Amino acid sequence: MLDIVTEKQVHRLRHDSGDSVLVHPPDDDIHVMPAKEAVEAIQRSFSPISKIMPFIESGMQTMGEQSAALVERLQDWSKEHSNFISRADIRVLAYNDFLFVVMQKDVPYDFDLSDKLTNLDIEIANNSDFGWVTLNVLAIPRCSSEAAQAFVDWKHTYCIANFTENA
Repeated sequence: MLDIVTEKQVHRLRHDSGDSVLVHPPDDDIHVMPAKEAVEAIQRSFSPISKIMPFIESGMQTMGEQSAALVERLQDWSKEHSNFISRADIRVLAYNDFLFVVMQKDVPYDFDLSDKLTNLDIEIANNSDFGWVTLNVLAIPRCSSEAAQAFVDWKHTYCIANFTENA
């Protein structure tokens, strides 16, 4: 048995023709554009980056949502531990990498606070709700902002909790 192949009409679209093309997508939002722009749009749709862009865009949105949730979680943690800390700051080290800095209420090293920070770090690391972000934690002794510059660049941190008036 012979299969009959029907030829469909093929239109040549040249980027250098100077012609315009009529594009009629399924949503009936008809466009007339130069052939050069249509060829460039087609090339972009076949590029490797176009295949991963939805994943990248989804990841960026997810990272943004998780970053906001992380800040909320750190603010809540700071309030829960306000009897141990005088302030809490966050710094973005990279797009999805954060440093959480807490200043102790007292000057001597607080081992209990260190344990609580370690537990927070482990909680965040093991929580799938924060799978796109990483957290680093640091406790520093109670000191002036100038002295704290030895530990943290305050110009690039954002204060998320301040309990100094209670100290």
